[in-house]
Amino acid sequence: MINYLANLGIPRSGEVIRAGLISKYEGIPVEKALGTIFTDRIFDVMMLAIVIGLTMLIGGSDFLSYLDENVNLAQKFNALLNSPVFIVVFLLTAVIITYYSYSYRDNIKNSIIGKKIFGLVAGFSAGVQSVRSVSSIPLFLFYTISIWVLYYFMMYLAFFAFLPTSHLGPIAGLVVFVFGSLGILIPTPGGMGSYHYLVGEALAMFGINGSDAFSFANIVFFSIQIFVNILFGIISLILLPAINKD
Repeated sequence: MINYLANLGIPRSGEVIRAGLISKYEGIPVEKALGTIFTDRIFDVMMLAIVIGLTMLIGGSDFLSYLDENVNLAQKFNALLNSPVFIVVFLLTAVIITYYSYSYRDNIKNSIIGKKIFGLVAGFSAGVQSVRSVSSIPLFLFYTISIWVLYYFMMYLAFFAFLPTSHLGPIAGLVVFVFGSLGILIPTPGGMGSYHYLVGEALAMFGINGSDAFSFANIVFFSIQIFVNILFGIISLILLPAINKD
């Protein structure tokens, strides 16, 4: 909970703080903790991709039409890759890095900074590979899926707390959940602003007017992202040193 609290102030700082706390209280090197957290985030991205794919299959034509009209990522990506400026900068950067890395490889490897960097990379790699030592893969997958199912119900059940959205069904809940998750991914403090906008866009697909959509986004955002994260984040800050006295 402490990392969620930190994210409200500085976007994505919670991951670094989480690694620091794991290192301090569990005796795990910071770089290895970061590798483990990175692996955790890879599974989160995979789960989000699966949920987005599921939403595309069952979310209806409105969802697909919205993506077609507003999210032309493939065109933008192709335009970037085909840009002469991008190609020149990429190739020039690659040549410079390759030249200096090869020419001064021994000096870099034996320097104090080089040894530190190689040590960090080795620790990070060990953290990433820690997924191989999971005692029960089925249990790990069960926990991962369960967390995302609970995330979904956290959004869907909120519909019934607000009259304008109380008639919306499970599919609407899935679409709004996906849009809200994407809003949280955008590096703003706790997803503030981006979450409201994307949840509002999702609700508009199901006939919810702008003011009601914004009100719903505020209810969910401030009850969970603000109230819950601040309350339990502060409680965690107080309890963590007490629980880990040894």
